[in-house]
Amino acid sequence: MRTTLLIALALFCIAGPAAKLASAQSEYDWAFRTREQNFGADQNTAKTTKRATTDVRTRIERVDANTLEVTIVSLKMSMPDTPMGAMEFDSAAEPDPKSMLEPALRPMVGERFTVTYDPESGLIKASGAVIELSAAKAIAPMTIDPWTATTYMPFFVGQGEEQVEGQSDKQRAFMVLPMAVARVSDGEPSPVTYTVEGVEGVRVLELKHDDAVKGITEGALSRFENSVVMFSGDGRAELDAEGVRSYAYSGTTEVRFDFKPDQPVRVLMKASFTMALAAQEANAAEPAEAESEEASGK
Repeated sequence: MRTTLLIALALFCIAGPAAKLASAQSEYDWAFRTREQNFGADQNTAKTTKRATTDVRTRIERVDANTLEVTIVSLKMSMPDTPMGAMEFDSAAEPDPKSMLEPALRPMVGERFTVTYDPESGLIKASGAVIELSAAKAIAPMTIDPWTATTYMPFFVGQGEEQVEGQSDKQRAFMVLPMAVARVSDGEPSPVTYTVEGVEGVRVLELKHDDAVKGITEGALSRFENSVVMFSGDGRAELDAEGVRSYAYSGTTEVRFDFKPDQPVRVLMKASFTMALAAQEANAAEPAEAESEEASGK
């Protein structure tokens, strides 16, 4: 049974052309936090917990109404709960030949991938050689469905609006693929709905979604009885005339199935991320305010 996906959007904007996706060469700092818990037979006591913290700086190389080209500028990761003990990686540090993360993550730094919005299907996809690397799951919200939709929707939501005199703007349609553990997608995409408010000021995107898939018939979970996957989340982004300024999102994926008739399994995964223009760009975007403070002697 699929719950209806609901995404509500309030965009505060002045009349005129839609805001840009982002400026080419803009850099963004992303901070991802994930926690995965596997529960015992009582379904309430976590047997294992895995946490990860990932910080990524990206640069927008090319941008148009339907495409972003993104370069991974730097990457930092911490995994404190692995069976081998705590693991860390920092692309700004000297290579550590003893680190198990080194050979997996360092090749990603400097690599470019493409994010594409398809106006016909409404889907947002990430592609490129770096996406095929197994380490790409380290930045899963940036590279793996359905995370790509929740991650990049603010970059595309204001584009392609057709203004016709005497009629409402024709807005873009968006679809989100359901989430299933082990990278399994099942069922049809879920529709995204949003509204545009013509209020002067900052454009604010607010999204919510709540999706569930039961009785999965394809992929890794199809072997088990009573399988159900629930994926929900909410986020808020701020945009101005130059594009996306900041974004915060949190989501939860819960998976349940019967490994055996008397062995129920429950896995709970929580992920959150924040994104903002890199510090130097955010400061440079507000010279008038800085000059005003300087003139007043503050």
